[in-house]
Amino acid sequence: MDLAISKWVYSTFHTNKAFAVFWAIISFLGNVWAFLVLSITLLCFKKTRKIGFYMVVSCSAVWVLNSVILKPIIARPRPFVTLPALSGICELAGVDLPPEYSMASGHAANSIAIAMTIFMFSKKWGGIALIYPFLVGLSRICLCVHYSSDVIVGWLIGAVVAVAIHYLLNLIIKDFNSKKEKKNGKVSSSISEQTQN
Repeated sequence: MDLAISKWVYSTFHTNKAFAVFWAIISFLGNVWAFLVLSITLLCFKKTRKIGFYMVVSCSAVWVLNSVILKPIIARPRPFVTLPALSGICELAGVDLPPEYSMASGHAANSIAIAMTIFMFSKKWGGIALIYPFLVGLSRICLCVHYSSDVIVGWLIGAVVAVAIHYLLNLIIKDFNSKKEKKNGKVSSSISEQTQN
């Protein structure tokens, strides 16, 4: 759909074709599936397994919150959705353009959730990663599929969810490890008692 819309942006506003395609590619890389592929790739390596796991959980939580919970509640027409030029382009591309969508941009929410997750593990890489949500959000505005307010709401949702998931998972893991240590301590003390007897 993004490539179809980029063609419409190009033909309607007579912008440079490379400009339209560039934003379409950036936008596509902000898709939840692109982030899930990245997360699953990170899960395959021992050094990056933890961050990959946190990414999967954050991405899934953002998708559920935005698409399943918020979408039915807050929805409004896409920018310029009524213009026949856009409908025609999408029709030629064989793409259905939904008349309504969640007021929060899913792409912006996913990208900031991933960037915030990276930032909470590494300030250095996280600082660089935080540039990407800005580009993804800008791409949604440039492609005329979201208003700037939708992108800002998306960023807020993604950031809040990522931080909440990070601290929640840390608490769960910490609690699990402490219970495990207590259990191991009890087992080792009972073994030492038996040995002494």
